[in-house]
Amino acid sequence: MLSGGRPTTGSTTPSRLNGKHTGAIILIMHRLHEDGLIGHVQAQEDREVVRFPAIAEEDEIHRIDSLAGPRVFTRQRGETLHAEREQLAMLEQPRKTIGD
Repeated sequence: MLSGGRPTTGSTTPSRLNGKHTGAIILIMHRLHEDGLIGHVQAQEDREVVRFPAIAEEDEIHRIDSLAGPRVFTRQRGETLHAEREQLAMLEQPRKTIGD
């Protein structure tokens, strides 16, 4: 939703959680602008942010506990998130055209 051209998440969203103390609101988005929905949500209160940039900015190690047991995912700096889907040259092209 937009209010005065700015995104709003609405004040009723947290009240819809089944477990108010243990529930979670998860937003999965591609951040396009600082004033977009994610920027607005982060400005409201401190949130845990999990980032997976298309091109790794540094060496990464992600440990995830799942129902199938613990898993570890790694990436080296400069490696793409999904090389078979988007090659590095394709991801770097917009940076060359419009910058970071």
